[in-house]
Amino acid sequence: MSTWPKLTRVLFVLSLAASAPAMAQWGMTPPTQPGMAPMMMPQQAMPSGYGMQAMPNQLMAQVFHALQLTEEQLTQIGAIAARGRAESTQRMKEIADAFTEVGKVLAVVIPDPAAVGEIYGRIFDLQRQSIESSIQVYQDQVEILDQKQRDLWNLVREKMLEVAGMSKPAP
Repeated sequence: MSTWPKLTRVLFVLSLAASAPAMAQWGMTPPTQPGMAPMMMPQQAMPSGYGMQAMPNQLMAQVFHALQLTEEQLTQIGAIAARGRAESTQRMKEIADAFTEVGKVLAVVIPDPAAVGEIYGRIFDLQRQSIESSIQVYQDQVEILDQKQRDLWNLVREKMLEVAGMSKPAP
């Protein structure tokens, strides 16, 4: 089967998978602590996930099939994703620990603004690192693709963004 019928099937599945509920689950919000107002909990700007594997598994399998990735490419992409998951898991643990500290600092009668600010500063820095790491994982995975695969991947990404109501990426 040629690449274009495969791409058409993948884009159709993408349009179904990128519904509002599916997009909502891609976001990541830090865990809430008792007594914390939701407005105090910043939401991470990047979708959770690790580069190309941020899509649901079945959809990603179809995309990988359409890209005609070699076993070596799949292994490399998987290794990069594993590295990203390990880094993300460590950061999420550190963020959760910091939110526990915030809860303790806010539990006193008169909280110290500087102490609360310092802890939130660490949380924001960890979230920034997570965002940068996700982008780096994605770039590392895309570098594995040959030019034909990158072109096809870019078409898929554009369709995903279109279905999600977002603008196309800049060249």
